[in-house]
Amino acid sequence: MNYEQKQIRITRYLTLIFFIVAVIMAVNGMKFVREFLPAIHSSHIAFLDDNAFIIILVLGYCCAASLIAMLFIMYQFLKRIETGLLFTEENIRALKNICTCCISGCVLTLLLGVSYSKWLLLIAAASGFMSLIVRIIQHSFARALAMKDELDLTI
Repeated sequence: MNYEQKQIRITRYLTLIFFIVAVIMAVNGMKFVREFLPAIHSSHIAFLDDNAFIIILVLGYCCAASLIAMLFIMYQFLKRIETGLLFTEENIRALKNICTCCISGCVLTLLLGVSYSKWLLLIAAASGFMSLIVRIIQHSFARALAMKDELDLTI
């Protein structure tokens, strides 16, 4: 196993660890909202009032679903890269789905940030920026696949 394969394997394992942590956090979502979010933002919530807990919990679970889906797709993507399958339609679709998960995470944390805590706007900005990076990589993979197909036809 060469250096590049080791790095991909390490990234795959880290993705798996993040996946497990995300599942644990989702399972304990109600406890997380009850204990940690009020500690971060103790002032009165603008327009949420009585329904704050439910709204934050629902948006948090939607964020968790998006994160878990993205990590699952990333793990499969890295597995394919590790086996040598790089510029394939399946990888391009995976990158598109990862971008969609980043955008949904951006929108959901934007809603949480506007309605609950301004600090969550930083996460929304990071997620939005990440979606741009993944989108650029997706287009690069699509272009590389087209070039690879063209090169295969010339031989």
